Amino acid sequence: MRVLLLLCAVLTTALSQEFPGCEPRPEVYWALNVDMSGSKLAKLKWAEQQALQQQILNGLIARYPRQITPYLELIRIARENQPERIPALQARYREQALARPDDAFALVIAAEALLDTTTPESIRLGEAARAKAPQFFYPALFLAKVYSEGLRADKEKFAQNLRAYFAMCPASSDPSALRLLPKLADAALPAKVAAAIRTRMASETDSNRLMTYATLWALEFRSTPPSRHDSLRKQVSEDLKHLESLNAHPDEGYFQLLLSGYKQSGISQEALTAFEDRILRDAPHSVPTYSISRERWSKANKEPESQTDLPAWQAYDAKLIGQLREWERQFPVATWLPGVRLDLMLRQDGARSEKEGVEAIEAQVAHDREWQQPDPGVFLDHASSLVDRKWRSTCAEASG
Repeated sequence: MRVLLLLCAVLTTALSQEFPGCEPRPEVYWALNVDMSGSKLAKLKWAEQQALQQQILNGLIARYPRQITPYLELIRIARENQPERIPALQARYREQALARPDDAFALVIAAEALLDTTTPESIRLGEAARAKAPQFFYPALFLAKVYSEGLRADKEKFAQNLRAYFAMCPASSDPSALRLLPKLADAALPAKVAAAIRTRMASETDSNRLMTYATLWALEFRSTPPSRHDSLRKQVSEDLKHLESLNAHPDEGYFQLLLSGYKQSGISQEALTAFEDRILRDAPHSVPTYSISRERWSKANKEPESQTDLPAWQAYDAKLIGQLREWERQFPVATWLPGVRLDLMLRQDGARSEKEGVEAIEAQVAHDREWQQPDPGVFLDHASSLVDRKWRSTCAEASG
């Protein structure tokens, strides 16, 4: 019995010290990049987005408690979208760190949660995690970010931790890590990272993971002298042939990847237009199709040359407003379009009647309440539009 208890204790300790790899496990990656993809979230109202993200992330943490990415996403989303949730998260992760002072995983999660609120304690926890588990990649990346800028900037510590991170994760495509590379006085490292990512991508077939090619191309062009960009464009062309062969029926995201690649490959305008036509045909309600349609409309409908030609601008705005109405119907995923149309409607004082202007502002307020992140500044802007024009809103009268 004593032997069995000892074995259980050893296994429990080993499990508590298990650290994730540089890339999240497939189930976690899928949930974060497919179930929580931008295209899926864009179809949901703001409250529905937040509920779905919380459901997925809490479920991942419960099922995979030693995968760090769901914790980081939970903290990031709270910090950016729901700051009122941060104190509870900080208390939870600080308590876990106190309960497991030798667990670098618990320490660095608490460090992440406390960053920008209790920065000295956050750094202390991050340094402790790095010391206790030098083989765990995330404390090094966390400290590199902390020491990269601001009052805590430290060139030596920044370089030491970033190099340590890429030594452990040489083919990392983590956006936050790649953003730090240009700050490092090491011209060779970005090229090494790009080469490692390219090697990793050579055997990749999953459509979602293939999206890393966009990151790879950007990194390669940044880390390669302009005199060698022609050879890079040829490489991008070869990549596109490979990508096209792996996915005969691209979705919106994959089309966006291919379009980005074709624009960097140096193909002729005729060939690029033909590919854009394919997107218009096969993904008629997607964001890439909207981008293409907007660009083509702008080329066909030039802005007035004179900034002071009010009649010309009013005619131009009226035409664009009509087009925006059509795009709103065609691209419901582009939830920002009603705001663009409202700005145009209000651009010239006196161009709109009070009734039409008030109705447009009230409609936008209702839209923003459902589809956008709550932001008092946005509603103050709407109120200012009414006050500046001495317009009266029925919403204001009802609430007053």
